[in-house]
Amino acid sequence: MRIAFSIPFATFLPLLLACSGGTDDKSELPRAQDVIADLAADVVPDAPPPPDGTVESDSIEEIPPFDGFVFPPGDDLFRVGIAVVETPAPIGIPTAGYGQSYKKDDTHSPFTVSFIATTQQQSPILAKAAYLSRGEDELVVVRLDKIGTTAKLLDELTRRLDKATGRKWDGKVILASNHTHLGPGRLWEDPVGEFANYLYWPPYYDLYVASILDACLAAVSDAEPARFGYVRTECPECHGDRRCENPLFIDDTLWVMRIERADGSLKAVWLDFAIHGTVFGYKDQVLSGDAPGNIELKLEEAFDSDVPVFLFQSWGGDVSPGDPTVAAVEPVNPDIPADFDRLERIGYAAAGHVLEVLPDIETTDDVTFASNTLRIPIDAYLIGYEEGEWPFMENAAMLCGTNQASHCWGEPGDPPNMLGCLPLTAEETIRQFTLSTFRIGELLFFTLPGEPHADYAVDAAKNIAELTGYEDVVVVGYAQDHWGYLMKEYDWFLGGYEPTISAWGPKQADYMIAQLPHVAKKLLDPGYALPWEPLGFSKQPLLAGKKYEPFDSSTVVEARQQPAATVKPAETAVFTWAGGDPWFGTPMVTLQRKEGDAFVPVYRLNSTPFSNRTFWMLTSLEMKPSWNEDKKSTTREFLWTISMPAKRNVPTPDGLPAGTYRFHVEGVVQQAGKAAPATIDSEPFTLE
Repeated sequence: MRIAFSIPFATFLPLLLACSGGTDDKSELPRAQDVIADLAADVVPDAPPPPDGTVESDSIEEIPPFDGFVFPPGDDLFRVGIAVVETPAPIGIPTAGYGQSYKKDDTHSPFTVSFIATTQQQSPILAKAAYLSRGEDELVVVRLDKIGTTAKLLDELTRRLDKATGRKWDGKVILASNHTHLGPGRLWEDPVGEFANYLYWPPYYDLYVASILDACLAAVSDAEPARFGYVRTECPECHGDRRCENPLFIDDTLWVMRIERADGSLKAVWLDFAIHGTVFGYKDQVLSGDAPGNIELKLEEAFDSDVPVFLFQSWGGDVSPGDPTVAAVEPVNPDIPADFDRLERIGYAAAGHVLEVLPDIETTDDVTFASNTLRIPIDAYLIGYEEGEWPFMENAAMLCGTNQASHCWGEPGDPPNMLGCLPLTAEETIRQFTLSTFRIGELLFFTLPGEPHADYAVDAAKNIAELTGYEDVVVVGYAQDHWGYLMKEYDWFLGGYEPTISAWGPKQADYMIAQLPHVAKKLLDPGYALPWEPLGFSKQPLLAGKKYEPFDSSTVVEARQQPAATVKPAETAVFTWAGGDPWFGTPMVTLQRKEGDAFVPVYRLNSTPFSNRTFWMLTSLEMKPSWNEDKKSTTREFLWTISMPAKRNVPTPDGLPAGTYRFHVEGVVQQAGKAAPATIDSEPFTLE
């Protein structure tokens, strides 16, 4: 038996007891905005003031057209461009995905008060963009290291693309998140989402969207003649079931898509797979792409050139990351945490399955494609609730069934009461959602706006295949919009925490899937008449607000701890230095090897630098005085540490041979209000 306890809302569970009995008197129930006010006033006594400014920003009007921007020629060649950009994610920002309650002794930072601050980075937080074009058709597909994607984020990016390029991009942008729970918080535009993402921070959001725009524009500039092909494989050991309330249903499909240059060389790989990004917890205080991001990293390291890998989520809603068995490389390094090893094992297992099929994928340059995005109305009346089925007909409601006992499938017991919910106001209620379909050659894709459960998404794919005649249909979940967990009506009534964030109740997800045929028909026939009036963009999010002012560093860049002179195979090289505020970005740390009298950069098998932008190096930060100790000091010491095991416990194609090495650090340090680049090298150390 499980208690239907919604993790994102743990802090205000006592406020919900009044609604757990399904009372008909809605006036007795707490409202969502009252809960938010109570949190700010009582749970977080020293919460920061609200952002300055109460009007929407017009900063989009200030985006200049891309100087010298040249689109590919509008000929009949199929072209693809790829770009990877590191998005802003300063160490200290809280992670998004796990709800948290304020604890005075938790680590806090200038970026967070009630959520726990991150203190380390295991892998970079990225935006990966692909641009496809042929003739007048074009499409941008973006993969984010983020818990979820909102319609507001999609619409804001589309507005900026319009402004920067002078073209219209509505319906030509696919924005998908990989659902890592270790991406940065403070990027969710609506109060309901803040419960698991922390307080929305407009200036930070503004920078984040700007970095995604940079990735899109770089992908357009990278476009070149290309070929495309795909195959379906499986990785059963990479994931497992995470919801005991519904019947066990696992689909191990792993789509592998190969993008080549005209000469046949590999340009990029797309994957589509179901796996939750929850190997780490928020108490690990680490920024990471988690399981999805590390599958990409482990596959990327297997190539002999720099080949970006995109992993799109399919039906990860009730699917957990697995724990594959992989023989360890002796001698085992005890310094590598168990969860770090687990991430690599998942990635190693997935990469093995991909590499078995990737070389034999047949590709073609005769690729046509099209895309379609629709904003669809939703409310209780459109869903079609009968009298008494859903008590909240005028506005949405959340947290249904919270504090109710649920039972694993097959266990005895009474069903939970799922109709006791927290009502939302008219302002908090969203009445439209976004769905997209796109096809690339013979492969048809459709997006789902949230966390689809496996049986729900697999059945939807089968239905779309029958409707359209496409044999191969790919589900891209966590894309274009986010409406919580998406499950069938029977599944909703089984309880657990997943149904608690379905704003329109048990039939919400079934209503959404019922609109997919309209979206697909509109893709195949642009003249198809929709049964609703076309809806426009969501309201532009607030972009003005209080900006962060970086702290001065109390000292110039200097070493604090040097690596041991000799590092054995089962040991770790550690280097600590005083650097700059994390707002300037995580310093780039690269490994150099001594050759003759000089130190030269070390490159991996895939030609990328051996650096802290992969799982080989862990970057940590300690701030003195800490935010817990002193919130008023304008000058602080930022102690950065790099930890690099001499070898990995999980097999890797490129190890480090014996020799003399050093760390080379490039960062930014501010003193007396002036920021400037700064570098430092560690003392040499010998790897045996």
